[in-house]
Amino acid sequence: MKKITIVYSEPVDYFPESVRKEFEKDEKKKIKEKIKMTYEEAKEKALKINPNFNACKEYKKAYHFYDKRDKTEREPDNDVVILKETGKILNLSTFILDYLPERNPKAKKF
Repeated sequence: MKKITIVYSEPVDYFPESVRKEFEKDEKKKIKEKIKMTYEEAKEKALKINPNFNACKEYKKAYHFYDKRDKTEREPDNDVVILKETGKILNLSTFILDYLPERNPKAKKF
């Protein structure tokens, strides 16, 4: 006889309240573990690289730091991208080619 295990991806109403709360706590923990680099940590890391950075755009996978006062043609390789999951530092060109970010990132308050 084979043993069958059923795994639920989300809490169902017939589970007791305590089980639902435990499930929600586990899900929140998984989300926190996945995003290891917070905005503040990434900002601190970016400012160590270039203290002139004064703007940030947030993508789903990363933070993009740049100097918005730079009036010359901005070269993407002067910008810094920090991945949320690993904290790895990339230039913008590499990030675009390797990670295909969404077109409209969120502007973060610097």
